[in-house]
Order: sequence, then structure tokens, then C-alpha cells
Amino acid sequence: MTRALSQLCLAGVCGLALCTPALAAGAFTVVHTFKGGSADGDNPHAALTPDGLGNFYGTTANGGDKACYQGCGTVFRMAPDGTLTLLHSFTGGEDGSSPVGGVILGPDGSLYGTATGGGVGHNGTVYRIAPDGTFSVVYAFAGGDDGSGPSYKIARDKKGNIYGITTFGGHYSAGTVYKINAHGKEIQLHAFAENQTDGGEPTGGVVIDKAGNLFGTTPWGGSNYSGTIFKVTPQGEYSVSYNFPGGAAGEQPRSELMIDRDGNFYGTRSPAEIMAMARCSRYRHPAPKLFSTLSRGTTPAMARRRRAV
Repeated sequence: MTRALSQLCLAGVCGLALCTPALAAGAFTVVHTFKGGSADGDNPHAALTPDGLGNFYGTTANGGDKACYQGCGTVFRMAPDGTLTLLHSFTGGEDGSSPVGGVILGPDGSLYGTATGGGVGHNGTVYRIAPDGTFSVVYAFAGGDDGSGPSYKIARDKKGNIYGITTFGGHYSAGTVYKINAHGKEIQLHAFAENQTDGGEPTGGVVIDKAGNLFGTTPWGGSNYSGTIFKVTPQGEYSVSYNFPGGAAGEQPRSELMIDRDGNFYGTRSPAEIMAMARCSRYRHPAPKLFSTLSRGTTPAMARRRRAV
């Protein structure tokens, strides 16, 4: 049976839970319990990244080096037998701190991710960990118009360009969308204005579809000031694809988007729904009218099975 690895953080005890899909009793196995301190991580936020060989990679926002309060964060690898190895402990200096966004895996086996704080100027970094374990900073944000607080998962295209968001900074101090090319040069694709025609303070990372379009969410701004889904084309053209209506219909999207083979996007809306994992929203681009809310605890596969009964 295929097994999916997910995160669990309840009552202040953070760990990794190995879950099997569609189990009637919701059975799970705790693979690792983070203890914090210099030898272990603490407070994992993002989803894990598999390498196809049974290993999983992830980050913790705290733990590791004690130069920061509760630790500056870590990057780790978990082997198929559950053994966890720290690949890097952030120091809060030039390497960064608080890597809340997880990592992505490059074609050469390198890991790429962001650190929300630290770096030169303490505005956050984009980093790389080579297959041999060598850590390097790909880009350090300067703050101000350049952006600060890179957070959540980044994306990488076939040409080696890295895409992501900063929650703060930019011309309007409402965050940015950026691109870093294979030579480490940063290009700002958009500065959020956080008004009725634009979103602001993005926190959910970005994803790339088959056509090379970049998508992400903002919890603020938009026509109803309840958040947006935005799009950046390969040519760098920015647009708002969807404005959240607010209230019971959804507001403040903060999670990472997921994309399926048919081009549908999935995510959660509002802090309460994110914490409870209680509701999932579906959005198919480019037509906002096709936005729909899935019923509580229902996935597309579950819905198909129910219709077949």
C-alpha cells in the first residue's frame, strides 16, 4: 500500500506521523518526535519532500543552533528506517534563520529552500545544500524595495530558475514575487500593492503549471480585501486570477497551493481551516467561475468513490 508522510504538531509536541490513506480508523505511526535543542529540530511547518529512494527532506523553524531563541532552525533528512539526520543547523548569521518553508529537490540532488530571517542585513536568504552536504547562500535579500522575509516553498523551472515570494518589503511594503536565475541574480517580478486590485503579504509559496505559469496566494488585498490567487506568466506578466469573497465563502488563503494533472489547484482558506485541515478549496485556472469548495473531509478521489457506490 502506498503510504503518505505528513506532519503532526499538537499540544506543543511536534513530530512526524506516517499515515496510510483511506484508513477507516485513521491509524498512524509516529516516525520521529522532535526534541528540540542543538541536536534536533523543533517546530516543523512545511510538507516533506521525497527523493524517490525512500528518503524524506524537510525543515524545522526552530531547534539546532542556540544563537536564536529556541534555536535558529534546521534542515533534515529522514531515512526509510526513520533515522533522522541534520543536514544543516542555521546560525542566524549570514546563512539565515527560521526556515519555515521546507525544501525542493533539484535534478542534481541539491536541496533548495528559504530562511525567513538572517542573512546579510537580516532580511532572509535563499539557500542550497549540495549532494555532498555543502551549504551555500544563493541570494540574501536586502530589504526595502528588494523584499524581506522569504517564506514558504519555492519553485524551480527546467532552466534552473528559482521562484518565490517575500512576505514583506517591496515598493509598497506588501511583499514581492521574485526570480533568481541560475547565476544567482535576482529579478523582481512583482511588488504587491495590497489594495482592491492587488493582493498583499503573500505567505503560501508558489507553484508552476505545465505551461510555466507561476501561481500563489495572498491573504490580504483583492476586491473584497479577503485575499487573492495570483498568476505570473513566463513573460513576467502579473494578474489576479481570483478574489476571495470573504465570510463563509472563504478568505485569507495562507497555505501552499497544490496542482493536479488536470490543472486544478487545491488549498486551504483562513487560519482556522489551515490549523484544523478541515476544508479544501479547488480552483481551476484560468476561469475564476470554476472555483469550488469541497465538502469537509472530502477529496476528489473520495467524491468519485462515493458517486460510484
